[in-house]
Amino acid sequence: FTSKPDSEIYLSWSNIDAIAIIQLGAAIMLSFFMPGYAVVLIIAKTCKMNPIAKVLFAYLISMLISGSIGYTLALYLDYPISESKYLVIGIYLAILVVFIICYPIYRTNLKIHSENGYHISRRFMSYLNTKLWPSLKSKNSELLIFGSLLMLLIVSTYYLFGGVTIGDQWFHQGRTLLFLSGSIRDVALSLGDFGDMAYPPFQSAILAILTTLSGVPLVNTYASIAFLNIIYLFGFYFFFSTWMP
Repeated sequence: FTSKPDSEIYLSWSNIDAIAIIQLGAAIMLSFFMPGYAVVLIIAKTCKMNPIAKVLFAYLISMLISGSIGYTLALYLDYPISESKYLVIGIYLAILVVFIICYPIYRTNLKIHSENGYHISRRFMSYLNTKLWPSLKSKNSELLIFGSLLMLLIVSTYYLFGGVTIGDQWFHQGRTLLFLSGSIRDVALSLGDFGDMAYPPFQSAILAILTTLSGVPLVNTYASIAFLNIIYLFGFYFFFSTWMP
C-alpha cells in the first residue's frame, strides 16, 4: 500500500533504500507465491501434499493470477497497469478473505504446566530432536546440491552480470512499459499481433504487475527476480524423484 510508482527506468542499487527493498520483496511474494499458495491450501486442505509440489503449484497459480490481472486490465479494459495498484491489492485481499473463510484452522489447546511455558519449549525441543534434525540429516546431500546450485545462480546473475539487464530482457522491458502506460492495446491492434509471437505478452503483464506493486524502477525489478530460476530446479527434482522410481 505504501509503495509509490517510480518513473525512472533504472536506479543504482546503492540509491535504493531498505524500505524499497522490503517493498520489492513483498511485491515478489505477492506476484509469484502467496496468492497461489492460498489457493493450493484451499483446494488441497484435506490432502497431504509434497512440500516441493506445494511450492511449484503456488508459483504457477500465482503467476496465472497476476498475469491474468495485468493481461485483462491492459488488453481488454485498456487500463494502464501503473494506475491499478489498489485494484490488484484488492484482488489479493479478496483471495485472503476466501482463504480465511474456507481453510479450516485447527487449534490445539496446550496445557501450560508453568508460568514460563516450560511445557511448550520442551515439546518444541522434542520435535527438533526427533523429527526435524533427523529429516535434515537424511537429506543433507540434497540440501548441499540445491544450496550449491542456488549460490551458482546468485553469483552468475547478481555478481557476474552486476544485476543489470542483458540480452532479450530489453525486449520484455520495452513491452512491459507499454503495459504500464496502457498503450499495449493500441500497439497490438496496429500491428495485428504483438510484433514477435516468439515472446508471448503474458510475461510482460506479470512484470508490469510486479513493477507497479514494488515501486522500484523496471530494470531493477526485472534483475531482482533472477533467483526464481531455482524454481526450475525444484520442478526437475520433483519430476525425477516422483516419476523415475
